[in-house]
Amino acid sequence: ARHVNALWFSSLSLALTAALVGILCKQCVRLYPLTNNLDSLKAFSIRQMRREGLASYGVPATIASISIFLEIAVVLFFVGLVYFTWNLDKLVGIPVLIIASFVGIFLIATTIAPFIQYIYVTLRRSFDPMPSQCPWKYPQSWLLIKA
Repeated sequence: ARHVNALWFSSLSLALTAALVGILCKQCVRLYPLTNNLDSLKAFSIRQMRREGLASYGVPATIASISIFLEIAVVLFFVGLVYFTWNLDKLVGIPVLIIASFVGIFLIATTIAPFIQYIYVTLRRSFDPMPSQCPWKYPQSWLLIKA
């Protein structure tokens, strides 16, 4: 029971952290597009100043981390759910394990897909056709590619 509680409360804490960070980031970026009543030169100057401020304080990276927090929270929740249902009744635990496994496989596959495409494009011969662009570009995928 303690393991399940630890997993679920960790999941809840990460989800609430993601929500709080999302709210704070939204408050930061709400002023970004507000240059309605200014001439174009002043509007451009203010917009550029705000963009540089957001970049220098790491707001884009912070926004990208929200999805990572939520994904870790979901994984922790599923691990706790599988652990709980498996110990409660294996007949209930097996379908939960199957669903959690499919979710985990999907998460892993879509995380490594951009990396596989990057390797393929890097190692391909020049006369091979280019593959279609991979749409799954998560922050953790970029970390994998940069590593």
